[in-house]
Amino acid sequence: MKIRTKLSVTYLTVSLLSLVVISVFIYLYVRQTLTAEVLSHLESVSSIQAHRVLGIIEQNLERLRLVSSRTQLRISLNAYLQNNDPAELEKIQLIINDALESTGSFKVISILDKNGVVIASTNPDRVNHNYATFDFYTSAQREYTAEHFFLDEKNESKIYLSGPLMINENLLGILLIESDAENFVSLISDYSGLRQTGETVLGKKSMDGQSALFLAPLRFDQNAALKRSISLSNHFNPMVIALSKKESLLTTALDYRGAEVLAATNYISKTGWGLVVKMDKAEAFAATSSLIKYILLITLSMMFLVVWVSFAFAKIISNPIVELTKTAHDINEGDLYQRALVRNDDEIGELAGAFNNMANNLILTQHNLENTNKELQSHREHLEEMVSQRTLELQEKNKELESFAYSVSHDLRSPLRAIDGFSRILQEDYEDQLDDNGKTNLSRIRQASQRMGRLIDDLLELSRINRSEIVRQKIDLSSKVQSMIARLENTGRARKVDFMVQPDVFIYADDVLMDVVIANLIGNAWKYTGKKADARIEFGKTTINDEAVYYVRDNGIGFDMKYANKLFGAFQRLVGYDEYPGTGIGLATVLRVISRHGGRIWAEGDPGKGATFYFTVAQAGQ
Repeated sequence: MKIRTKLSVTYLTVSLLSLVVISVFIYLYVRQTLTAEVLSHLESVSSIQAHRVLGIIEQNLERLRLVSSRTQLRISLNAYLQNNDPAELEKIQLIINDALESTGSFKVISILDKNGVVIASTNPDRVNHNYATFDFYTSAQREYTAEHFFLDEKNESKIYLSGPLMINENLLGILLIESDAENFVSLISDYSGLRQTGETVLGKKSMDGQSALFLAPLRFDQNAALKRSISLSNHFNPMVIALSKKESLLTTALDYRGAEVLAATNYISKTGWGLVVKMDKAEAFAATSSLIKYILLITLSMMFLVVWVSFAFAKIISNPIVELTKTAHDINEGDLYQRALVRNDDEIGELAGAFNNMANNLILTQHNLENTNKELQSHREHLEEMVSQRTLELQEKNKELESFAYSVSHDLRSPLRAIDGFSRILQEDYEDQLDDNGKTNLSRIRQASQRMGRLIDDLLELSRINRSEIVRQKIDLSSKVQSMIARLENTGRARKVDFMVQPDVFIYADDVLMDVVIANLIGNAWKYTGKKADARIEFGKTTINDEAVYYVRDNGIGFDMKYANKLFGAFQRLVGYDEYPGTGIGLATVLRVISRHGGRIWAEGDPGKGATFYFTVAQAGQ
């Protein structure tokens, strides 16, 4: 896959994912806001309806008290109960008939004795009827009640108003009024502001306490009053939640139809009723369907725009790379005067500049070599006379070559990254098109470029050490060793190594350069003890011939002392790269640091038994 295609796909993927995330966020935000708005409205309606229900109950109780407060009624009832005088019963009958005519919502007024038997009623059919088993009977002996619904002979909702008739705090009987429940039904059937599926539901617990009984007709079941019920074990039903004395706002609930609803519940403690105001979720979130359509339309429009922009963007990025590739190919063919066009000050521009610098340095090197050959040819006969002069010139040349090596190493890093990067792309995208030999060669190219990159880094480090200014200060070497050990242990490779670090070892030297020394010596000890089950690394300070000597000792693979003179040479390695990877510059760098500090470094070793590296620094200026 070409880089232009990769860039296009990457940009397109990132952009589309961003669009999807933003669209989902907008949808969820709108849905959450809409839910909060609907629940707030339902809560407001629920509070208003509960207040209205209590108002109706208080109104009925007030009418009940007006009837029961008639003194003559209680006097005549007391006289009748004592003497069984028909005249007193006739007075009672006249009083309740008058009360019935003065109150339009009352349907039947009856007087019950303490045993619940009707002794007088505006409806003769009620006389001698026993109400002792009715649910209002017990409470009516103690207090006024107005919350007992029932169905009359025509299957219409009615309500019992009941309360005690007392004289001198003695219970004479019970006043029972059968009243029209139309005011409750009208209130519950008021769906204003509740759209097409919203409704107010009023219910109470059944006599057996096992279910919730609906008290008024439902919007979707007009015959539900005192007939339809819901098991109290149905914990997701809002009426069940309301009767559990919880006032909640529900975002997920199932109503009596099994439909998902948003609901606000209310518990009316005065009557023990549950009141629910609810609305179907499908209707509440109907607006989100249109929102989804708009979001999809906008997303598709943005997708086409993103596709166009991604291809244009990929072309802008890839064109300089294509041109740079052609320039590199021409230089590789020998046209050293070919130059890459630097269009921008970005990474691609830097890469083009690196190629141009490399070509300039190659031309300069070629000219220098030619001039040097000419000079050597012309001065060959006068070599002895020119030794002193040539020594000075060579010193200058060495400085130039050192600078040149640094420049070339620095400039080569960018092309090497490109080689490694393009090799990786070939390996990832075209591996299945290569035979085993091709895959092996491509892998070798990557390994070689990466190894060369590390070599260049080490060369640059060596060159930097030669140029850097030494600033001496008191350094805690023990702390530096501990920090290096911590970094090695955090590399992710599980190893058991016994570290012994002498505490409070100080040295007067350059802090940054000592980091290089410790990193190389401890790093080598870690590397060459890698195959030891009982690996041990030791750091400390000793005194040899009255001189402070610092050492790093390990029990790794060691070395033959006859090769000790090769340890500190650049690119000198005593073991194979495949077995123990490395560039061969680390110890040369350590030697350069110690030499710049006016010190010495040497090593002692034994094959298979480990090695010890010693070093000193001049103490001048301490």
